[in-house]
Amino acid sequence: MMKLISALNYPITTFLYIAKQIKSKNKKIINKEIPIRFDGQYILGNPQKSLIARQIYKTGIWEFLSTAKFKRIIKKGMCVVDVGAATGYYSLLALKRVGNKGKVVSFEPIPSEFELLSKNIKINEYKNNILSTNGLFNEQKEFILENPLVKSRININKKEALSNDMVIKCRVFDEIKETLGISKVDLLKMDIEGAEFSALLGMEKTLKKDKPLLMIEVHPEQLIQFGYSLQELIDFLGKFNYKFYPIDISKKDFFKTIYKTRNDVFHLFCK
Repeated sequence: MMKLISALNYPITTFLYIAKQIKSKNKKIINKEIPIRFDGQYILGNPQKSLIARQIYKTGIWEFLSTAKFKRIIKKGMCVVDVGAATGYYSLLALKRVGNKGKVVSFEPIPSEFELLSKNIKINEYKNNILSTNGLFNEQKEFILENPLVKSRININKKEALSNDMVIKCRVFDEIKETLGISKVDLLKMDIEGAEFSALLGMEKTLKKDKPLLMIEVHPEQLIQFGYSLQELIDFLGKFNYKFYPIDISKKDFFKTIYKTRNDVFHLFCK
């Protein structure tokens, strides 16, 4: 119901998405890496092995409510920072819209995802992008990322990596912003499985100076594993006078999540 209510804000996008869902119901899923057409460009992926690739292959879109919002707020000339870029879906959406005078900076620490991200930028012939294999956090440190492509979650308490884990390097954004050639951030998109508050703490100077638009995938339960609560995240962003607009849950459910009566993962737009 909550997604239905949110979908009413994007009637054309919702109609097209539902129509494609119905049309693609019996579409054969291919088990190989292929270029998949979406948004007038291409993204490489294996529809059988990747949920994102499969959804785009079948419907031409991923996270349709967040995609609709993201496309609405991007303007030519913007500098967009994509944290947790994966294979580049949101980075590609941004690159198409910021134009030659804009810039997209993509952070993705998982090697296989970064490889596809790099390929996807190349096959679409974009030049105004910066790619980084670093994760972002509020301290410069190496962390264990549990089971990439499944959990893909930093475990700050884990001391030794298991066979299906990997070690990633994290940096503090405010400390590397100038090195990356970024004078101002206009839009920040973040999807990092519970580490969102930790990364934002490392962007405090940027939030204060630039006050970029924010699109964050929020993981209330995973925030707790990093020692924070959703209320603390909201209070932190409130210091910079951000207002909050949940994308795929109702405002009622948003407040229920803050007060710990719900724990749904959701997308939050802040301005």
